[in-house]
Amino acid sequence: MNNHVLHLTRLAFGLGKEDGSLPQGNQGEVCVENIGPRQRQARLSFGIVMFVISVGIAAALILTGVDRWWRLGLFVPFYLAAIGFFQAHEKT
Repeated sequence: MNNHVLHLTRLAFGLGKEDGSLPQGNQGEVCVENIGPRQRQARLSFGIVMFVISVGIAAALILTGVDRWWRLGLFVPFYLAAIGFFQAHEKT
């Protein structure tokens, strides 16, 4: 029973043909490079700068004894740092 449900789900969402193979065109690389080396370097630099700023703010908040809830605001700079790192790594 479960095998039939899984099979129908895969067919409904286009995840595979009846023989279990992948649909045409899904065999290659998923991510295509669309930026050059200078843009990758710029995004990596942005990620590094945002990470250093985030760690600096976190250290200042911890050392000054500010309430823990203020650290939630660090989500944004850490998120921006991660975006810079991932874009540089994935070349997108």
